[in-house]
Amino acid sequence: MAVGAAAGLAAATSGWAVTAAPLPRLLLVEPALVTDTAIGAATRLIGPDLVRQWRDGLRDEVLAAGGAVALVRWDKVIVLMGLAREAGLATQHEQLDRSVFRVRLQDRRRRNA
Repeated sequence: MAVGAAAGLAAATSGWAVTAAPLPRLLLVEPALVTDTAIGAATRLIGPDLVRQWRDGLRDEVLAAGGAVALVRWDKVIVLMGLAREAGLATQHEQLDRSVFRVRLQDRRRRNA
């Protein structure tokens, strides 16, 4: 399931109930899931070494944005959720396709505010 950047954002944010907390402003996507080159400024491509990328600054970007929505393959879900929890972020995940998941990372302080 490959998606364009605009369709990816719509797919990433659809289906969740609207609450007092705003939707995250940052979209994380694996390159294999993107079909076009029109990737917005608020989109980060997830590389093959997610742990290194997270520790090299992706964690700080997600925290600064108050959270993020990620479209990732099944093998990155557990790693991403573990890294997010380590950083104090709440997580939710939902299977969109056979091997594609949407993971929502949200700052616990903003969620409870």
